[in-house]
Amino acid sequence: MDHAIYTAMGAASQTLNQQAVTASNLANASTPGFRAQLNALRAVPVEGLSLPTRTLVAASTPGADMTPGQMDYTSRPLDVALQQDGWLVVQTADGNEGYTRNGSIQVDPTGQLTIQGIRLSVKPGRLPFLKVQKSLSRQTGLSLRLTLAIRPIPSHR
Repeated sequence: MDHAIYTAMGAASQTLNQQAVTASNLANASTPGFRAQLNALRAVPVEGLSLPTRTLVAASTPGADMTPGQMDYTSRPLDVALQQDGWLVVQTADGNEGYTRNGSIQVDPTGQLTIQGIRLSVKPGRLPFLKVQKSLSRQTGLSLRLTLAIRPIPSHR
């Protein structure tokens, strides 16, 4: 009898967790750049001689939904939209690398590129540069495509 209670309790607990993930995904659906968390439940066999038929429910987070969302024009000149698997590298408060898809880039008073006050990270020996592609259309007018890329600093030998 005890194993039936634990199985039901485990399933209820994991279902509650899955509902929390779904609620978070719905609450952030209109947040620019938000990626929905994926959630999966799986059966895990219990190991032991007297427990050959018992299983527990375990949750796993296989990742995030990286499907590209809608791109909106913001009129802010440094805003970027990352396509496919692109990530921006930032320097976290403890000095480590962090990754973000938030493209709201700003220039701080010292001239550093930042995202929400966190510095964009550029590895030593590398320079950021912008590549601009212009196109003109009768329907949409002038369109600019800016590409922020990192290139090695040329060595002067």
